[in-house]
Amino acid sequence: MTDGPDTPTKEEIEEAWRLLALPLGEPWSGRARYAAATTLHAAGLIDEGVLEVYRMVSRLDDADPLALIGDFGLEAPDVLPDWRP
Repeated sequence: MTDGPDTPTKEEIEEAWRLLALPLGEPWSGRARYAAATTLHAAGLIDEGVLEVYRMVSRLDDADPLALIGDFGLEAPDVLPDWRP
C-alpha cells in the first residue's frame, strides 16, 4: 500500500470495518457495505474479487456477502470485527 492522496486514513478504515459489519436487512446496509468495501480495497485490505461480491449485493440489503464470497471460492477479509451477533 502506498500513501497517497487516495489512500484512506486510519479513521476511514476503522469506519469502513464498522460499516462492513452492519446487520443484514437494515435499509441501505448493502450500499453502505459496498462503500466500506471500496475504502478497504483502496487501502489494499480486500481484493478485487471480494469487492465485486459487495458490488453485486449492494442493492440487496438481506444478501449475505460472506456466503457469496465463499461460494465463489474467495477468501473473506481477515478482519471482520463483530460481523455476526
